[in-house]
Amino acid sequence: MLLFGILHKGLDSKSKRWKRTGDFVITVDTDSALLQLLDLIEEKIPLDSNYSIIVKFNNKNNRGYTNARDKLRQFKQDAVSVVAACFLRERNGPKPSIMIPFERDSAFVGREDIIAKIIEKHEQAAADHHSRVALVGLGGVGKSQIAIEYAYRVRKSVPQTWVFWVYAANAARFEQAYRDIANKAEIPGYEDLKADIL
Repeated sequence: MLLFGILHKGLDSKSKRWKRTGDFVITVDTDSALLQLLDLIEEKIPLDSNYSIIVKFNNKNNRGYTNARDKLRQFKQDAVSVVAACFLRERNGPKPSIMIPFERDSAFVGREDIIAKIIEKHEQAAADHHSRVALVGLGGVGKSQIAIEYAYRVRKSVPQTWVFWVYAANAARFEQAYRDIANKAEIPGYEDLKADIL
């Protein structure tokens, strides 16, 4: 937990410096202070300090300083092998693929105006590296067929693109779809059934 004195600040008569006074209360709890990633991704270094001075150390032998310094040295020492492993994993890892539970409809015709609008939206948002498009309409008017056709076209025109279909009719199916994506893409920690994949 990170602690922070919140009552008031006062001038220390000895040091002539401003300091925090009063009781310490929790203002940043563990959930907020950490990224909540898997241990293999997020390194957690506990420091016994308050929020104001968490990165200030009085000397080079301070336990918090030596812990952080040693961890940074370890990062530096491991950097070459970690980066090399990432490139190797990228080369040998899963290749982009398409995960759609439907075959492409060879008889798909029409709707080119709608598909053109979707393509236009995505191209406009290309600078932001993400975009969202919603197909809205009554049941049975062809929304899914348009989405399926568009997904297959994207995959064909840009083969290095991952394409996933997420069925979101209920929470369980939504979560399972994301687990399937993590498994297919071999995202670190995907084997952990307790991992929060959302």
